[in-house]
Amino acid sequence: SSDLSLEALEKLSTEADNFSFVSLGNLTDFRSRTERMAFARNRYLQELFSNKEYLDVTHVIICDFNNLNSKISSEKIKFSLARKNWDVCTANQGKKYYDIWALRHPIWSPNDCWEALDFQRRNSKFPELALYVSVHSRMIHIPSNSEVIEVESAFGGFAIYKRESIGKASYIGVDTSGRPICEHVLFHQKIRENGGTIIVDPQLINADWVDHTLETKLRARLFRLLKYPLKRFKN
Repeated sequence: SSDLSLEALEKLSTEADNFSFVSLGNLTDFRSRTERMAFARNRYLQELFSNKEYLDVTHVIICDFNNLNSKISSEKIKFSLARKNWDVCTANQGKKYYDIWALRHPIWSPNDCWEALDFQRRNSKFPELALYVSVHSRMIHIPSNSEVIEVESAFGGFAIYKRESIGKASYIGVDTSGRPICEHVLFHQKIRENGGTIIVDPQLINADWVDHTLETKLRARLFRLLKYPLKRFKN
C-alpha cells in the first residue's frame, strides 16, 4: 500500500500480544490486481499450514479491511458457527449483495459478470442496460431472516473457512490465456471438488451500502448518463 498501513500494523504488533502480521513488500510487478491478490492469499495459506503457531486452528476468517466489515459482531459469527452442513460460510450485506464477481450460483449468477458485461456491450445499443443486466440486477437484497443460500462461490468481504476443507485449494488470479479472473472462484471450485459446501449466511451481515451497490442507485445511473451523453446509445 501507499498509505500508513504498514506503520499502523507495526504499532499494533507492539501493543497486542495476540497479533502479528507478514508484509510482502512491493507487489507492483504483477500484471493484474487479481494475480497480486492470489499471491497474497496463497501466502496466508502457506502461513496457516507451515507455521507451528497455527497447528490447533480449526477455523479461519478471511476478511477485507477497506471499511467493509463494520457490522460484523461476535454474536453473528457464533450464530454462523452453530449452523450445520457448511465448509465455507460467507457474508451478506444489509442493503444489496455486492460481490458479484466472486459469486457463482446456477440461477443467481452462473457466470463471470464482467465477461457477461463485455458480451452485452458488444451486442446491445444501450450500455447502461448492459450493465444492469450483467451486474447490477444480480445485486439483490437478501433479508437477514432468509434461509441459507448454497452457492458454488462467494466471498462478500468476509468468510469463515473450516481448516480441514481448504488444505488442497489455492488461489489463481488469471486463466490459462492470462485474462484476470476473480481469485476466489477457482479456490472455491477446488473446495467443492473435495466435497466442501459453500454458503451465503443471510444473518452474517458485514455492511450496508458499499461502493459497488451505491452504483445501482438512480443518482449514480443519472450521473453516468450525464457524464457520458454520447454513450447512451451505441451505434
